[in-house]
Amino acid sequence: MSDIASGMSPRWVLTIGLTLFMAACGTIDSSTNRAAADHHTVASPSVTIGMTEEAFLALMAPALEPEGESERTDQYTRGGRTFKVYYPRSAVIADGALTDDEVTPYFFFDSLLVAVGWDFMGGPRYTSRDVQDEKEALRRHHINKGNDALLSNPNNQINCGTTGGTNPFC
Repeated sequence: MSDIASGMSPRWVLTIGLTLFMAACGTIDSSTNRAAADHHTVASPSVTIGMTEEAFLALMAPALEPEGESERTDQYTRGGRTFKVYYPRSAVIADGALTDDEVTPYFFFDSLLVAVGWDFMGGPRYTSRDVQDEKEALRRHHINKGNDALLSNPNNQINCGTTGGTNPFC
């Protein structure tokens, strides 16, 4: 093992690995997904309530299936009537995840557009903020795991208590 590798803590190896992985994801995402989002920006003003599903698909096709992604749709049938939702890419956020704030939902009832946007569904469910919060929680977990031995905690847990405990990360 080289001197450099033997001197690196597992935390640094993990950090470097995650950084390289995220950089690769960003490279894959950037051009094709940005083109899809740009297409949506240009085409969306031509979308009108009442337009047919066929006309919508012809207009939005490049935003619906960016390279490396599958078409995002939901479909429901009740009483012989069809409700369908398409989610074309409308933004790119460099977080390595496809979240609701990167797509715009278009709602069709019996093949006619009846609504556009997240308000119709009560708002987005999973956003880039959720991804950021999850990454921060993982980062805090890895930092705390690496410092457990330094805290001389016999249960190998962080004890923050109500006053913050003795851990500098509380």
